[in-house]
Amino acid sequence: MSSINAETNLYLVLGNPVRHSLSPVIHNAGFEALKVNSLYLASEVSEEQIAEAIEGLKVLGIAGANITSPFKEAVIPYLDSITDVAEMLRSVNTIVNSNGRLVGYSTDGAGFISALEHLAPDYDFNSPATIVGAGGAARAVAYALAEKGVEEFNLINRSRARADLLHKLLIDNFSLECSVHSLESPGLDSLINKSSLIVYTLPTDSLEFISALQNRYPQKAPADRTIMIDLRYSPSVTEVMKQFIKAGGRAFNGSEMLFGQALYAFELFTGLSAPVEAMRQAYNKALEKGD
Repeated sequence: MSSINAETNLYLVLGNPVRHSLSPVIHNAGFEALKVNSLYLASEVSEEQIAEAIEGLKVLGIAGANITSPFKEAVIPYLDSITDVAEMLRSVNTIVNSNGRLVGYSTDGAGFISALEHLAPDYDFNSPATIVGAGGAARAVAYALAEKGVEEFNLINRSRARADLLHKLLIDNFSLECSVHSLESPGLDSLINKSSLIVYTLPTDSLEFISALQNRYPQKAPADRTIMIDLRYSPSVTEVMKQFIKAGGRAFNGSEMLFGQALYAFELFTGLSAPVEAMRQAYNKALEKGD
């Protein structure tokens, strides 16, 4: 931002924790490149404050916001409207203040597909996929993969009830096969072996899942084409990723998904085409600095 004045539009990312977020880097680079009089900041809020925070967007005339963990579902009751997809997913990660009305969107699914196609252009969408976790991001990713043609899912989550909700979302909207498993279930290693894509959406490293990865190949693993994307981007290589690589697969963090969903959010915020190269250059520089 070259200058800030009384006409500057303010955007926020709301979450907890959120001080590590690189979303401000991405969006502010886009504003600067297009000379848009806007500023994007990170704001950490507690679970008890989320209703007041969303109301504050209206009261203070905040132009828009991104929502990250753990509030993608919690914000929904406080919005004026949400898109059909966001309602189906029960997940909102982008809010646009449209003349005083707060409208919720989900750009996570589109961001994930963009990331997958960038990281693994050879990926076959007709192959089985395993989703670890069943929260808002997991729902968005699974739905987007089903739209792209994935016809077989394995859902793994500690809470069976939440996994059942994701199962229902998929089978109610697509013709596909879908099984539900607990993190404590035996045989997770066999699910990993038959999946071409593992999407890890949990906020922490699961000891049960790491154990399954370690059991995947008792001996030194030959390289294969199995892909894991861990939606976390800090640290850049998580323990789950390390174990997956040892098990012979290719592992990526969530930095590319964060970038992809930010591009879609930026266009919702501004109504302009995102200056991709300028935003990527700033983002890559921040990632390198973080490493």
